[in-house]
Amino acid sequence: MANLGMMQLVEVNKYRRSFQSSDFPQATVAIDEISGVGVFIETEIISEDKKSALRRIEDVEARIGVQEFEIITRPYRDICMYAQFTERDKVVTK
Repeated sequence: MANLGMMQLVEVNKYRRSFQSSDFPQATVAIDEISGVGVFIETEIISEDKKSALRRIEDVEARIGVQEFEIITRPYRDICMYAQFTERDKVVTK
């Protein structure tokens, strides 16, 4: 990447576990553990109908008990960069 003039912004270390159920064959739930940041849950539905897919996501998330969790739309890159800078600021100000 250096040959293209790019520099590393952040390293994202992710461990992902993916789950499916015969009750929801079009749904995949992934649990991502991001080193130094936390655990995130991603629900994906494969469907041509956006409205139907959103209803199914709500149903799946209600059944696994995560419907009240905060929805985060930022990419892991940005989340990790923020965590890295926040941690660095803590060390500098102590």
